Amino acid sequence: MAAHASGDDGGFCKGTLVEIHGLVGAKELNGCRGKLQDYDSIADRWHVEFDDASLKKLRPSNLRVATSHGSSWEGSENSTTPVEPQTDASSKSNNKLNATGT
Repeated sequence: MAAHASGDDGGFCKGTLVEIHGLVGAKELNGCRGKLQDYDSIADRWHVEFDDASLKKLRPSNLRVATSHGSSWEGSENSTTPVEPQTDASSKSNNKLNATGT
């Protein structure tokens, strides 16, 4: 049986890692990542599971396939926190800080 849900599911498949965007009422979820569980065609919402096992029902228009950067859902630090790009300078600074123990 195919993993594709029926209805206007936005072209997503169950199990896809997605990033949330464009929410107005729950802006804190924008940039968070989760895994698609089930599509409710009546409500036109995907059930999105986050790494803390919480579920949110979100419209397909507020979802996009997560990029390869940090795309491992299980154990991902970014799955329920907004994704912030790290520049080379900040990365080097953090590495130097960790290496010195300060």
